Amino acid sequence: MKRILITSAIAVAFLSAAQANESDSTIVSGTALVKVITKPDSVTICDTDGHFAINVYGGNNNPNYRYTYERTAADSCAETIAESEWSFRVPFVDNAKRETRRSMFTFESGGLGIGFDDARDAPQNLTVNMANSAELFIDHVAGVRYRPWRDNFSILVGIGFGWRNYRMTGLNRFVKDGANLKIEDYPEGAEPKFSRIKLFNFCVPIMLNEDFGKHFSIGAGAVVNLNTHASMKTRYYQEGLLITDKTDNIHPNKITVDFMGVITFRNVGVYAKYSPMKVLDTTFGPSFKHCSVGAIFCY
Repeated sequence: MKRILITSAIAVAFLSAAQANESDSTIVSGTALVKVITKPDSVTICDTDGHFAINVYGGNNNPNYRYTYERTAADSCAETIAESEWSFRVPFVDNAKRETRRSMFTFESGGLGIGFDDARDAPQNLTVNMANSAELFIDHVAGVRYRPWRDNFSILVGIGFGWRNYRMTGLNRFVKDGANLKIEDYPEGAEPKFSRIKLFNFCVPIMLNEDFGKHFSIGAGAVVNLNTHASMKTRYYQEGLLITDKTDNIHPNKITVDFMGVITFRNVGVYAKYSPMKVLDTTFGPSFKHCSVGAIFCY
């Protein structure tokens, strides 16, 4: 009888507190503490063989909220309380269950981008063929999305990586001359194939996003790139022979920043990037800036 009365009293306290208050809080009532959780999705109460537990799922405008209270024996003070409001999100998985009530923090992975590079503010003889200059990146292999007001506005911070390729297919080529990278004509009688620069980088996106509903969203922000590797390769035919000239020892700017804009519908969209910073260290190579456009998936 004592156990039934304790169970009933706690259940009534939870229900009364949920109706009486509109936000998550802890109230002191005499010598007792009352936990207030507004609009829970479900509540389970278990009282078996001296083990008493209350589990609350959802609440406080957060479907991922969890609250657990456990007592191992009716007459003891051995108690356990656990509370959490973090969640994990994988693109395209369980998308139909997303509600207007959002988690404050969400771990996620995504942002596969495939696009085309261009060289802006470049010398006249640096003629990058944008249609043949591919960019591939994963915007955030791991990221945290923060919703300060738990509504449609969010801030995404992550870490990813990518490759960039600036390819010339005309009559000019990249040439390594000592420590310097230059642009020169092909040898007389040569048949050009391509001459390109390739860069690998780790990136840290810091993006502001607004979800307008109906699976439509817009994002804008900055992407910090750590350019760890750059190479040059040129191929052409000379008197019927295929000549390859390549080197890994060129000098990119170690840190660059892109401004990025994204428009998505149902996790698929388009992006554009522009960097006001030079791609290469101009002490050792030609001066040009990065620009790219393309498609982005799982964003």
